[in-house]
Amino acid sequence: MSDRKYSDVDSSDDNEEEKRLEENKRRSSIFQSRASQRHFDVDSQDESEAQEGNAQKEPDEFNLEEYVNSLKAEYEEWKKTLKERKHQRRLLAKQEEALKGGVELDFNVLTESDREFIQARPNYGAICEKINDVMPIAVKVAQGNIEINHLNDNLQQLLGEKIKESNIKIIKKYKQITNDIVDNC
Repeated sequence: MSDRKYSDVDSSDDNEEEKRLEENKRRSSIFQSRASQRHFDVDSQDESEAQEGNAQKEPDEFNLEEYVNSLKAEYEEWKKTLKERKHQRRLLAKQEEALKGGVELDFNVLTESDREFIQARPNYGAICEKINDVMPIAVKVAQGNIEINHLNDNLQQLLGEKIKESNIKIIKKYKQITNDIVDNC
């Protein structure tokens, strides 16, 4: 039931869209749009001309019980709609979470060499989990390296001092020996 002037046949897409739009509308008669007084007067003039014989009009009676029942039915429909939408949202959230976790690949599309390459890749998830176990070991190794470097520097300094002392002793001994030889000659 489209309002299009130039379309003779409605497509199923248009019908589905109209149904979807109608479902989203508020159903209560209280919230229906009201016609302006001018349009109402024009419409009533046309009707009054057609019904000149009927001078007395029957007033519309407002049935409160029927109205309350329709509001209750509308309330139940909204509860049902809300429940369906919550269910759809939960399903979509589950699907989204599954997609975040990993994407399933269809290996049949790939060539044999591509399949082997992809299947030979490392398991990065397991590597990331094991890195927490490696951290304390790496810290100990780094501290050990620092201590070894410090001890190495101390050893080099100590050996350097001892070499200087022994050089001085050797030179003194050499001078003493040469002096003794010169004195004996």
